[in-house]
Amino acid sequence: ADGVIANDPDTLCLGHEFKGLTQNDTEVSAHFTNGATAQGSLLVGGDGNRSNVRSALFGDGEAEFLNYVAWRGLVPIAALPDGLITPDTGVFFGRDRSFVRYKLRRGTIVNYVAFARTTTWTADSWMIKSSVADLLAVYADAAAEIRHIIAATPPDACFKWGLIARKPLTRWTVGRATLLGDAAHAMLPFLGQGAGMSIEDAIILARALATNIDQSTALMIYEKARIERTTMVMLGARHAGLKMHGIFDDISADAAGTYDEKAVAAYDPVTVAI
Repeated sequence: ADGVIANDPDTLCLGHEFKGLTQNDTEVSAHFTNGATAQGSLLVGGDGNRSNVRSALFGDGEAEFLNYVAWRGLVPIAALPDGLITPDTGVFFGRDRSFVRYKLRRGTIVNYVAFARTTTWTADSWMIKSSVADLLAVYADAAAEIRHIIAATPPDACFKWGLIARKPLTRWTVGRATLLGDAAHAMLPFLGQGAGMSIEDAIILARALATNIDQSTALMIYEKARIERTTMVMLGARHAGLKMHGIFDDISADAAGTYDEKAVAAYDPVTVAI
């Protein structure tokens, strides 16, 4: 943040919580809880699954807990048995549980994310401190590698959150305001596509705005070019999670078949027609 601001002091304005927006035919204003206001010709809400911009445009919509809890932890390699983390990345699957781990910081740290099915989650926070002992209990019968990694987690470096889904939006844009990334299409992690879809959004939005048409029309072109694809990936990620954890009874054949892996791989946001 300091580097970006040093390059252009008007690029970032930190410490502001979005409250709402107003707009007319030529301008949109963002209002913040501290009383500040920012004006521009466009507003793009890229503020994630719990998007305040989405809520202002369309109402927040009903969030649905998907019966998954995810834990994340960071473990120093030095705290683990020699040779345990081979290869550098690994994914483990089991009934109602999965575990992903990979190295960070030039191989000095192992980051892991552990998923488990549950019906008892009640916390509203997207991330809260977790007990290492509680996580070990969930994975008590898991592979030794998983148990070693969890047990070596520093007490202040283990967090958990509930996975929340929202129904796909049928539109992202109102006048001169639109959405991007998880604010537009909250993505579960089970296809590894969340960041990719957000990058694609940004490229298509930039291309639309680079044309000579008016900006409001450009936003509609952007939305039309992206909404069908991202909805397909949203639904695909949800069903991939069910299959990954052996929850076959909850999957209908039609719904599971909506995800087109070849279409996802073949898409080039730089050259695709919009």
